[in-house]
Amino acid sequence: QNIKKMKHLFISTVLTVISILGFAVNSNAQTGTYNGTLSNITMNGKSYNDATNQSFTLTSTGGNLYDLRGTVGPIGKMPGTIKVELKVSINNGVVTATTPIGGYAGKLMLLDGGLPIKIKLSSCTGSLVNNELHFVLDTYAGWQFVPVFPASVTFDGTLQP
Repeated sequence: QNIKKMKHLFISTVLTVISILGFAVNSNAQTGTYNGTLSNITMNGKSYNDATNQSFTLTSTGGNLYDLRGTVGPIGKMPGTIKVELKVSINNGVVTATTPIGGYAGKLMLLDGGLPIKIKLSSCTGSLVNNELHFVLDTYAGWQFVPVFPASVTFDGTLQP
């Protein structure tokens, strides 16, 4: 009788732990494409209007690590497009960059077909809750001690079905 109760308790405990762990892993982040708006756009100290219909994609690279990628079209007099290519971790809905400060965060692709200009990371923080992705990305092109072309944007988007 006691052995049956112990087996039942053990199996119940194991199933509960598996359920909790499964929920934590599955609720961590949803990969896919997030469509939304870039706001709080500043480049070289100048502010720009919001850019709607923007897309960023989260792709799992294993565990809680992801690639965050997107292409931003010309803003203001920007002579090309920006390709964001950033490595992030997502833990309990908190998005943080795993790319080191000063590390590669993407590139500016010039319209005249010139060499792409590497963009470096200053900071990236955000959240992913209820299929809503929010992040603030600060970057620069140039050298760490002389950050030429600093830029900052905020993205808010929703996972697409």
